[in-house]
Amino acid sequence: MLRVSVRWPGTWRWVLVTLSLVTATLTAAQANERKLTVFAAASLKTALDTAAADWAQTSGRPVALSYAASSALARQIEQDAPVDIFISADLDWMAYLEA
Repeated sequence: MLRVSVRWPGTWRWVLVTLSLVTATLTAAQANERKLTVFAAASLKTALDTAAADWAQTSGRPVALSYAASSALARQIEQDAPVDIFISADLDWMAYLEA
């Protein structure tokens, strides 16, 4: 799982970079087999919805987005929720998962 903390401004650029990096690390077969699952802070919804739609259109791979508070998402990940990318608005919750 890729963990990213994104702060304004320029959030949409970081989201696109993150999605591109994930795509680059997957084989073509993996990319076509399943959705890319992204957990993201609710404050990123506007930027991420647009970026994910653009990425899905160009890559051909669907994106499943789940928005909530960083704390709630971190706790779900801690309980082994299936996620490929975690984009947090709070560095403390990123550190929490790394501990």
